[in-house]
Amino acid sequence: MKPYSPTKYEAARRDIQEKIESLLNELGMFFRTFSRVKSYQSLESKVSLKKDTYQREGKKLQDFIGIRITAYFEEDVQIISEILKSRLDFDSQSVDQLDPDRFAPQRNNLIFKIPEGVLLDNPSPEFIDPTYEVQIRTIFSEGWHEVEHDLRYKNKEIWERYPSNSRGLNSVMAALEVCDKSISHIVSEMAYQAYKNHDLPTLILHSLKLRIKSLDLSSFFLEKQQDPTFLKGVLRADRKEFLRALSLAEPALPLTADNLLWVLCWTQRVLAISEDDLPAPIAHICKLPVSA
Repeated sequence: MKPYSPTKYEAARRDIQEKIESLLNELGMFFRTFSRVKSYQSLESKVSLKKDTYQREGKKLQDFIGIRITAYFEEDVQIISEILKSRLDFDSQSVDQLDPDRFAPQRNNLIFKIPEGVLLDNPSPEFIDPTYEVQIRTIFSEGWHEVEHDLRYKNKEIWERYPSNSRGLNSVMAALEVCDKSISHIVSEMAYQAYKNHDLPTLILHSLKLRIKSLDLSSFFLEKQQDPTFLKGVLRADRKEFLRALSLAEPALPLTADNLLWVLCWTQRVLAISEDDLPAPIAHICKLPVSA
């Protein structure tokens, strides 16, 4: 295995990261991304550690390029995972099952195939698979994981001698899980209060939890602000199904409150509308699947 410089593969890393960001930005999701190319020293260490396993099982290292996505909302970890699996060249997935007796960040790692022409020169084809890894976590669990990785994971033998302190570190993760749930609850409560106040712009902003570029409403929807049945339909919208439908729109739809409401009305029947009611600029939404 010949030494290499990670900077040689920065273009490939950037292309992959920008593709993922583009897919999620088109949906207005709240997230941050980080990425890296595995250094030669890190690759050499991992291959040395797992070489026998790789040779015995015919496996190769799959995270030469690594992308990490941190989601603002706990429910978005699964939603982002499903969107990427449907839009990119998916290979495999590793997801930790929840353990009720142990607090730790839940692993949600996806493996995708690197598009042809992106990784022009594999530095070690015998050990490196032409794939990349995407890890998805919440922002709170990401912060804990960074601290835990550098302090405990890299010093396992030391921490094993101090089990009470190790348990204390895990308890921080428990508190952060509560923070994740609290953030989502507060935003949902904002949506409910907006529903009661007939405040449609605030309702759609907090029920869909998206980066909406404009909250201005057309006269059509302004007139609906006093319709409790319509407002309740927006409040109870299936956000996961809404985002799945929105991800199918070609071309991507400008993220305005008006456009998102039209998609919501059409795909989840929040209002009884026909194709003729839809504005011409988003007529392609008619091709989206309609929820039962």
